[in-house]
Order: sequence, then structure tokens, then C-alpha cells
Amino acid sequence: AYLWVDFRRWTAVDCMPILERCAASGVLLAPGSAFGERCGGFARLCFTGVPPARLDEGIDRINTVLAGL
Repeated sequence: AYLWVDFRRWTAVDCMPILERCAASGVLLAPGSAFGERCGGFARLCFTGVPPARLDEGIDRINTVLAGL
């Protein structure tokens, strides 16, 4: 399963700098641009088989990255 994370508040086109910061914090996201031009401000978060506590931790890490922008 996956969901789309909307980063357009922080970037309209290319969210790679945000995704690089997320990766440095231990959270890997697929850039939306890999799924089409219209998805540039989004990223895909895959969570199949991830325990809820680990998913919560990942979301907390994403929030920490965004708070630092």
C-alpha cells in the first residue's frame, strides 16, 4: 500500500531536496516526478508490511525535516 505526500506547500515543482533530507533521516520516499510530470510536488510513501509504530516514527521524521525548512 502507499499514499501520496503533498509537498507543494514547500515546493511547487521539484521536491528532491526534501526527499534527500528525508532519506538522510532514514525515510525513503519515491519522487512523484517518477510517476508523471503533474506529480512533481508529491512523493509516494510505501508502507506495505510496515508496523504502525514504525510508520508513526517515519511520519515524525518527515515532520521534523519539514519543520527545519
